[in-house]
Amino acid sequence: MKILLVDDHAVVRQGLKSTLHEAFPHASFGEAQSAQEAMQHVRRGEWNIVVLDIGLPGRDGVETLKDIKHERPQLPVLILSMYPEEQFAIRVLKAGAAGYMNKEAAAHELVDAVQRVLAGERYVSASLAQQLAAGLNRSDDAPLHDLLSDREYQVLCSIGS
Repeated sequence: MKILLVDDHAVVRQGLKSTLHEAFPHASFGEAQSAQEAMQHVRRGEWNIVVLDIGLPGRDGVETLKDIKHERPQLPVLILSMYPEEQFAIRVLKAGAAGYMNKEAAAHELVDAVQRVLAGERYVSASLAQQLAAGLNRSDDAPLHDLLSDREYQVLCSIGS
């Protein structure tokens, strides 16, 4: 099994690698710290899963996800983010991510998410599943930012920050 870890912080990549190595002792790991480096790895190697940070410098994780899905549509990508689920989860799932989890999640949740994604399932946390279920009952009272395109949302976030 080959797992590609993409995060701009070396200590985070090392923590992910350590956690996943315990659960998957025979796995080999690749590491990338930018979108450009991640795409080089995706093009050069055969990976079973990519664990991708959404907050990369330069080209962000959402755009990188789209690039990965364009190059390798069958390659599962688990998005890992410091941002709350309500900000990005539905957006990245629609863009082709196999799952979304917050960096504040426990280590065993990361292992569970990777196992599910490797089994061909999608991973969402219990709280995100509740949000998705609640969204089924909503009609016109959905937040307006949910109607924005990815680029419009990106510009809005830049303006806000």
